Amino acid sequence: MKILIVEDSENARKQYQELFRPEGYELLEAENGLEALGAIQYYKETIDIIICDVNMPKLDGLSVCEIVHRDKIKTAPIIMVTTELDPEMKRRGMNAGVRVWFHKPVDEDKLLSVVQKLT
Repeated sequence: MKILIVEDSENARKQYQELFRPEGYELLEAENGLEALGAIQYYKETIDIIICDVNMPKLDGLSVCEIVHRDKIKTAPIIMVTTELDPEMKRRGMNAGVRVWFHKPVDEDKLLSVVQKLT
């Protein structure tokens, strides 16, 4: 199973590696929304799930989700992991295909459980 991690924080990406690699997941990483779109285009046949932050440079996570949803680029489930508490942002994300919205700091056991259920 392949997970695309879209996160500008190197520390957060390392935490995801420590969480998912021992469980047998292969990880792809993007540091911003533009890199994410490139990875989604290139690996669209093999990405099983996308974990995305909202606030990132170059292109934010909600815009990534909206582009992917609008252009039907990829139908993999999207999980948002963010500090954003704004209900309007969450609504916007859900309208763009986000399946689950987690607030940081995320409970790693819950995140792993959701990923296992969605893949």
